[in-house]
Amino acid sequence: MLRVCCLFIGLFSFNCAVALDRGEYLLPVKKPKLILIIDDLGDNFHLGKRVLNLPVALNLAFLPNTPFAKRLAEQAFLKGHDVMLHFPMEATTRPDLLGKGALVKRHNEQEAQKLFDENLRQIPFVIGFNNHMGSVMTGSKAHMDWIMSHAAKHGLYFVDSKTAANSVALQSAELAGIPSLDRDVFLDPSKEQHVIEEQWRRALQIADAQGEVVVIGHPYRETLKLLERELPNIAERYQLVTVSDYWKEKLIPEIKLPVPAIGDGDNLSVSKESTHRATLAL
Repeated sequence: MLRVCCLFIGLFSFNCAVALDRGEYLLPVKKPKLILIIDDLGDNFHLGKRVLNLPVALNLAFLPNTPFAKRLAEQAFLKGHDVMLHFPMEATTRPDLLGKGALVKRHNEQEAQKLFDENLRQIPFVIGFNNHMGSVMTGSKAHMDWIMSHAAKHGLYFVDSKTAANSVALQSAELAGIPSLDRDVFLDPSKEQHVIEEQWRRALQIADAQGEVVVIGHPYRETLKLLERELPNIAERYQLVTVSDYWKEKLIPEIKLPVPAIGDGDNLSVSKESTHRATLAL
């Protein structure tokens, strides 16, 4: 029996050495992460449903005070998407697009935090938020500090849409201890199909170069045309993740612990590797 085991181990070692020499047993390469956020949901039910039905887990940002936000958010949660509050904030242009419930410069700390809570209550299953517009407000350190310190009490994450170069929202969120990211690419700065196609290629190039990319798009028909074509096969080269899963991996890594071999004499058996999650002390 011992001679048979030694012969088997010898053959196995030889085959492994040959395979390694051929490059057949290389460790799997981690795919670049793609974090895709779709903003401005809640006004159009049909387009919202098309977004919900995309075949991947997404991050869906719903506008408060819109007719279909609650219903679509409930369905998004059941489909495994991250539900986000798309918090309106004062901008330098287009006040007609701001909508109700917007944070503006005249709000003091108490008013700003009350407004945030009122918006939050309108969208069920929210676990994070980003700014809708906000080129004025994201540059106001006082307002961002008020909002982020309050949002931290709700256990939310934040994504800075980066609608202004002078935004301090990310810094305020980080100081408040909120898991935070900022946008790398706007997928559809215009509805021109060739622009959307080019932005998609740019996003993938950034993912390839940096290992991850944060992309924000909108429920435009032109955008959905591209996503419905591209997303079914995205997993071949990229790992599409929700923001919550991204932070779970960062903050609560999966640790695989091998279980010791258990055997009796020559009858040696090795149990399968068990997986344990270890929560880090943050």
